[in-house]
Amino acid sequence: MIIVMLTLTVNLNNALYVRTNHANTKAHVQIVADMLYNDLTQAGYRATRPVFTILCSNDIEFKGDIDNNGLADTIRYYTVPNGSSYKLYRKVNGGTVLEVGKNFSSITFQYYKLKGKITSNPDSIKAVRLKVILNVEGATEGFTTATSNFKIYPSNL
Repeated sequence: MIIVMLTLTVNLNNALYVRTNHANTKAHVQIVADMLYNDLTQAGYRATRPVFTILCSNDIEFKGDIDNNGLADTIRYYTVPNGSSYKLYRKVNGGTVLEVGKNFSSITFQYYKLKGKITSNPDSIKAVRLKVILNVEGATEGFTTATSNFKIYPSNL
């Protein structure tokens, strides 16, 4: 009976650990996605053309007044390999680089024209799709990743 109780306790603690890590990972993904969303919605606001200066699947740079001070800022998000995962960095106006997160299995940007076709022409971009996938630490089955996937339509493009 004692062995059964101990086994059950260990299994429940393990399940709680994995669920807690998954909840924390989901919260981290949401914070990163919110930051990217808030910045990207300001793309083109008080900015000169071209708004987008770097267009890669894992690297984006654009102009927009993200702090509403009347001047366009230059914002860059890019990933750097970190073993089998990636780190995401943010840089504003060429200043200090901020590590936004790590252990991402994937961060991708796609760029769309007005009618929904994928484009690489910075002048024709009307929407940006963002997909962020973050690995859940310690998870071996079930919820091993947390994902955020959405399309942003900046009103100033």
